[in-house]
Amino acid sequence: MSRFVRASKYRHVFGTPNKKEQCYDNLKVSRSAWDTNLVKVNSLFISVNMEAGGGGAFAVIPHANTGKNEVPLYVGHTGAVLDTDFNPFNDHIVASGAEDSKVMVWQIPEGGPTANIDAPLMTLSGHGRKVGHVMFHPVADNVLLSASADFTVKIWDISTGQQKSELSNVHADLIQGLSYNYSGNLLATTCKDKKLRVFDVRTGAVVAETNGHQGIKGSRVEWMGSLDKFVTTGFSRSSERQLYVWDFTNLNGGEPLKSETVDTASGLLIPKYDGDTNMLYVAGKGDGNIRYYEWVDDDKGLYPLAEYKSSDPLRGLGFLPKRACAINECEVARIYKVHPTMVEPISMKVPRKADTFQADIFPDTDGPEAALTADEFFAGKDAKPKLINLENGFVPSVSAVSFVTSAAAGGSPMIGSPARSGARTPVMNEKEMQDAFANLKKENDELKSQLTNKETCDSEQAGNGTEWERQWAVVTENSDDFSAWESLIRLAESGQSVADTTQTPAGPVSADSPPVLASNLRSVYDHFLAKFPLCFGYWKKYADAEMRIGGVDKATEVMTSIDLRKSMQLSHLQVFERAVVAIHNSIDLWNHYCQFKLDKSGADAESIRAVFERASQGVGHDFLSHTFWDKYIDYEENKQQDTAKVFAILERIIRIPLHQYSRYFEKYSQISVARPVEELIESEEFDRLTADIRTAHPNKTTSEIEQELRQKIHTIKSDIYLKTQESVHKRWAFESEIKRPYFHIKPLDDAQLGVWRKYLDFEETEGDATRVYVLYERCLVACALYEEFWLRYARFLIARGDVERAQNVYYRAANLFLAPGRTECRLEFAAFEEEQGRVPEAAQIYSKVLENGHVESLFKYANFMRRHYGMEKGEDCYTSAIGLATDDKSKGFLVAAKAKYIYNLKGSIDEARAVFLEGVPSLESRYLLLQYFLFEINLPGENLDHAAAAWDAVKASSVFTEYDKLTLGNRYADFLLERDANVAAYRALTLFLQTSYSMPTSEAALGDGASRKRGAETENGDDKAYKMAKTSANVTPVVTAAGVGMGGYGQTGVAAAAAYGGYGQQAAVGGAAAWGGYGGGGGGFGGY
Repeated sequence: MSRFVRASKYRHVFGTPNKKEQCYDNLKVSRSAWDTNLVKVNSLFISVNMEAGGGGAFAVIPHANTGKNEVPLYVGHTGAVLDTDFNPFNDHIVASGAEDSKVMVWQIPEGGPTANIDAPLMTLSGHGRKVGHVMFHPVADNVLLSASADFTVKIWDISTGQQKSELSNVHADLIQGLSYNYSGNLLATTCKDKKLRVFDVRTGAVVAETNGHQGIKGSRVEWMGSLDKFVTTGFSRSSERQLYVWDFTNLNGGEPLKSETVDTASGLLIPKYDGDTNMLYVAGKGDGNIRYYEWVDDDKGLYPLAEYKSSDPLRGLGFLPKRACAINECEVARIYKVHPTMVEPISMKVPRKADTFQADIFPDTDGPEAALTADEFFAGKDAKPKLINLENGFVPSVSAVSFVTSAAAGGSPMIGSPARSGARTPVMNEKEMQDAFANLKKENDELKSQLTNKETCDSEQAGNGTEWERQWAVVTENSDDFSAWESLIRLAESGQSVADTTQTPAGPVSADSPPVLASNLRSVYDHFLAKFPLCFGYWKKYADAEMRIGGVDKATEVMTSIDLRKSMQLSHLQVFERAVVAIHNSIDLWNHYCQFKLDKSGADAESIRAVFERASQGVGHDFLSHTFWDKYIDYEENKQQDTAKVFAILERIIRIPLHQYSRYFEKYSQISVARPVEELIESEEFDRLTADIRTAHPNKTTSEIEQELRQKIHTIKSDIYLKTQESVHKRWAFESEIKRPYFHIKPLDDAQLGVWRKYLDFEETEGDATRVYVLYERCLVACALYEEFWLRYARFLIARGDVERAQNVYYRAANLFLAPGRTECRLEFAAFEEEQGRVPEAAQIYSKVLENGHVESLFKYANFMRRHYGMEKGEDCYTSAIGLATDDKSKGFLVAAKAKYIYNLKGSIDEARAVFLEGVPSLESRYLLLQYFLFEINLPGENLDHAAAAWDAVKASSVFTEYDKLTLGNRYADFLLERDANVAAYRALTLFLQTSYSMPTSEAALGDGASRKRGAETENGDDKAYKMAKTSANVTPVVTAAGVGMGGYGQTGVAAAAAYGGYGQQAAVGGAAAWGGYGGGGGGFGGY
């Protein structure tokens, strides 16, 4: 078999091991003789079979928890754990099988377990002997397979805890390997009886069978993605290790399609097929090396590619889901190699220089969403896995969902796949960013709560009357007082945060200062940065302060003060790490962080490069990021003296429109002359150009070919330069006008806001998704307090179908940056979450908005409750709000809204009228009385008695001026003229109006209303207080720009109510004659 494959994208794939500190060390990996991989991996955790006294155990370890750590265990089994598997559609569910013949399903807490867990969510019993295999279904949610030494395979629906099918009375010995086909309706098995079988999963029937490997040792099977083929590994009669490829369509009694004798080593070969790349990875237990092949649909079929070599033997292998790989690093696989006391990640990468998404090596891959429910699958429905695109990277955002009880299942646990969310950004994938901001919000909320309750560190020991105490009192009363915060920070920095400063050394707080000063300093920074997380300069000051207090280690760690955080269980997050989460695209902050790593941390080259690379993702596309790129290049060029890495960095930069693009291209051109020609362009393009030259000039020497190659490549790079130059010139018109790219609490002037709007318009028109995202993220630093830009970004993303990123934007806006009174974005967020099916999350958002008191939110919340919990729940919202309101104006407004709700949804005139009649006599509310009057005169039919009662209430009221009453009286006269069969009442009313009320002769005589023009203002709220009506607890009706809060109530006033509802004049409340459909409103409460 040939050792090389021509024109393969994967022929140069290479494996990179991790350093020991980046491995999972100090593990007591299980020594069970059972043939198992020992490790399973999902996008958040790894699971490792472990040794444990008194029973079986396994560990679930978050990806980030590398190094030597104490590892909590899952310890519910009474026998050794033999196998585990993660639910592919819920990262927080794992199943285990053990020697005690039990299958257990476990929930993983958010962030991973912090203590041993001994209580599974469910236990599945039914096997007679040890369970050696557990495996979730690749397509259907909550479908779990278990295989036992009792020679049976059981298929479970873990949403009900019921066994759905069984493969029994077929295998004559131990089942050694199992694998589902692409759609999961077929299952291939290998057995110690040396047979290879394929079963129908639902019925348990054998659909194909043949003789497999004939050796006495173990065997494995792996279905080859979406192909009708699978690979098996095993041994010959003479103990040679074998690799077979089978065609399922010709399996019965047949021979393998391809076969290879590998060697005579004794360890079982573990196969893993990647259907995205058509690569097959094979590693033998006890081997150090990992072989990989490429499957090509030709006569040869299986082509060896290369081999990852290591002297350390492996005991098992696990594979990370493709959607969690480092796509931007061209990582096509990540293998987790099991050693006796350690698990070592190995990154398999395609050696490409480009920093853009490589679509040809990353086709759409299996996503985190199930294509079928368990019920659909067992009912006979088939489907293929749901695929996702990896262009922006992906890690599913899965919360640790709880189990609920299914009454239909007799109380057995039922698992639901949680909704998935989260937003990708250039610096993080969605899961990382959502988790980071959630952690930041949690910490900020706790710190703000402390501030509100005046539980502020050791300052309470300082006594009363000090400047320190006075400034704390100011920020406690008004946390928006920036100058007071600055004063507090100055006091804390200078050691003046205690009452008796004579007992403390003068100057900045340092390692020699009393602990109380360091504690107070950290407290001030924590509270301030919880309120203003985008102030990058203060993050730098915080890090510098920690450097003074505790040196290098403390500068990278936020110290936890027991006094300050006695009730908080916060992790020791690094100052810089917290900072780059809060403001991930700050060039200054990343420069400061990188310089710190260079000067102070003593970090090795790889960890320094890791920070530079993260920084490049966060700020590398910023138009003014040349200071960062200069620092990165200087590090590689002068400190590491690695010209190849400098050239690779420049290869990325020349494609980015930067302020100093020309300087980088010049340097790139200078270095490229001395670099091997193969490095100047991607391998596929290099091969194509070389072939073209050889075809056109077959007699050229190697030197001549290289010269022509360099000329062609220079032309290609020159085109890149010209394209970049054009991009720079286009953007300079906007960049040159941005005066304040950083965050500040002072408002931006209209001109600056206009620049951002026009710049965003431009990038959206240009259509480069990366540049649009980068600009929005930059804009949301300078314009973080402006709701319009958060809304614009979210709406842009929704229009593109990027709901995960949109959710992230809404989340940041609602929970971290916008003032509580900014409700539009939060209400949109609630509607968005509801539309995405996340009803509890939507309810929580509404609840938070209602805490700040906002009538429009109440109306939307009431209808939200109606949609999901029934009409009565919506009505209860109004009833509760009326009970909580503390003034007549607020109550009147809410009573009218409740009446409208009842009338529109129930169609009950009597019930709506009863609500009005209960409120009108007891409340001094212009708005309520007006709506009652309009309700009665706009109902269809004569309705004379009720209309007369409403007019009587208007006449007797003290809330209307004489002019208002005259206006409404004229409207009532029109009603009588149109409806009453007897003209007498009409005549009597007109005479009454003429003698009782007079037309004012000046605006001053109009009374409270001031003018006809301001009728709406007086109608909907007598004064400014009405626009911020006070209520107790949770309800504070507020008027918005749309009108009087209720989604656009009236703009015209009492005077307009006198007009003929839709007869050529604007009607009373909100563009119609309010009730009954006069004008534009339509039926029911037409004008609301």
